[in-house]
Amino acid sequence: MAFRAAEAVGGGVLAVDCMESPEGLLVHEVNGRAEFRGLSSATKIDIADKIIDYVVEVAKK
Repeated sequence: MAFRAAEAVGGGVLAVDCMESPEGLLVHEVNGRAEFRGLSSATKIDIADKIIDYVVEVAKK
């Protein structure tokens, strides 16, 4: 769902906010400026490093 939402606005490095509803998950908004400090802290994954890897791969194409 998040990938489809990102593709709908042109793709790239985006934040897709989802929320639960009685009907299931819904896309709440798609942001061009992703805030990921909390996610990095919670998952112990260096999100900034992953974004750099993604951008480098896209640039090679």
